[in-house]
Order: sequence, then C-alpha cells, then structure tokens
Amino acid sequence: MIIKPPDSLQARLAAQRATLPATDPASEARLRGLHQHLRGLQHSANDLDAQLADGTRWALLHDLHLRIDGRSLWIDHLLINRQLDILLLASPHYGDSLSVDEQGEFFREVRGRRLGFASPLNRLHRQLALLRTWSRQLAWPYRQGGPLTPSWLFAVLLAPHADSEAPAAFAELLVRPHQLNDWLAIHTRHPERSTLDTLAHSVSVDTLRGFAQQWHDRHIGPEQAG
Repeated sequence: MIIKPPDSLQARLAAQRATLPATDPASEARLRGLHQHLRGLQHSANDLDAQLADGTRWALLHDLHLRIDGRSLWIDHLLINRQLDILLLASPHYGDSLSVDEQGEFFREVRGRRLGFASPLNRLHRQLALLRTWSRQLAWPYRQGGPLTPSWLFAVLLAPHADSEAPAAFAELLVRPHQLNDWLAIHTRHPERSTLDTLAHSVSVDTLRGFAQQWHDRHIGPEQAG
C-alpha cells in the first residue's frame, strides 16, 4: 500500500531553483542533475508500486525528506512490513547500467563512458544509523506487552533492463523490482516461512498504516524546505 508517493517533480525543481543564484552557470547544471534524478526516482517508484502496492503486507513511502539534528536526509524509498522489517532502497542513476569493483566503488555507463559516483551503499549505511536513533521519537507498535523490535535493511534498486556487474559481496545488495519479492522472502521475517513466534509479532494492517503515516507526517515537502 502506498503511504507517500513521490513529491511533484515541478515543485521540487522550483524549490531548488529558488535557492540557487540565478546568474551562476552552475545553477542550471545542478537543476539538470536534479531533474534527471527525480525522473529516475519517479520511474523506480512506479516499478516498486507495480510489485508491492496492491498488497497490504508492505507500506511504501517514496521520496521522503526528513530533518534530523538540523541535517536534511533524503530517502529514495522506505518500505515497512507487518513484522517491522524496515527497508531503505536507493535508486541512483536509475536506468543506467551499474558496476561495482572489489573495493566497493560504484560506476555507471553513460554513452560508452564509465563514470564513478558516490557509493549508495555507504549513503544507505549512514542513513540507517541516523534513522535508528531518530526513530525512537515515534510511537512504536506494541505486541505481547512490549514494543516490537525492528529489523533494518538496505539495498540498491536497479532498473529492470539495466546491466550490472559486481562481486558476490555487493551483488547481494543490488536488486531489480521484479526480483524484489524473492529478495524480501530471503532477507525479511517472511510469514509464509516463519515460526509462530514471528507471526505473533506481526501487527495488523491498520497498525502498519498508522505507523507508516508517522513517517509521512514528518516529511518536509518542497513548500517547507526553504
């Protein structure tokens, strides 16, 4: 179920444009880069929704902007299930072919050129560390007299037809939308293969929706981001 769709592309661009010097040539380059990123984010959100939005086991939040200790935190996609498995997904350069070397350096293919970019796995790791602390302010669901314990995960989302190459240690953290259900079945507390203990620690659909809504309520929209 979709709790938060991506923000309006035009609203995001307008908010960014308002913060940039109009006469600086670099401003247009930054806006073009943001436009490309937002288009990829919209496409990746659509691909995720096609796989998971019709069910009630997962709550989906796309394009989530939080402010933590004065810092802006942008999350491409946040997925939460009824066992409180919380998955952060990054979709950088969505549509491009990606590769990862033995040192964990990321590259993308652009018109035959191999260009390096900042590791999304490192970014996800930092985001997860911040969210672990920040999320203590939320009202966590209770079962059997105590709050449920979340399981935090992260991965990089690849476009369906993009090529990828990575050592096994990193390939496990690269997933395509059509592979996501199988990936989640392996990496989360999946009820179809779980123990009665896991089922006992599942929340209702309404509780999941309410918990996910708390995240949405803390989103900083384009009109607030100045």
